[in-house]
Amino acid sequence: MNLNSFATELLGQVDPIDLLFQALNQIWTCDGSGDLDAFYGQQERETNHLEEFIRDTYFELYETLLERARSQDRGNPVCIPGSLHRCPGWSLH
Repeated sequence: MNLNSFATELLGQVDPIDLLFQALNQIWTCDGSGDLDAFYGQQERETNHLEEFIRDTYFELYETLLERARSQDRGNPVCIPGSLHRCPGWSLH
């Protein structure tokens, strides 16, 4: 993932969380190689790199995530068919 492009897009977003989920979806989309260990290792590194980038450059996103979580209908889980979102630092699995 090109973090410079991500930052530019992030600044122009009305809903930065939507862009974050798109980025996570892009990272965790299976490549079909069949090497599960390599896939998880690479995607974990990319997810950690994205989280560090957000933490260091746009910490306000954590506040937005907290506000959104507080207002979320807990009976309606977030799920996108065919995708896997895993972000341990944000406790999003």
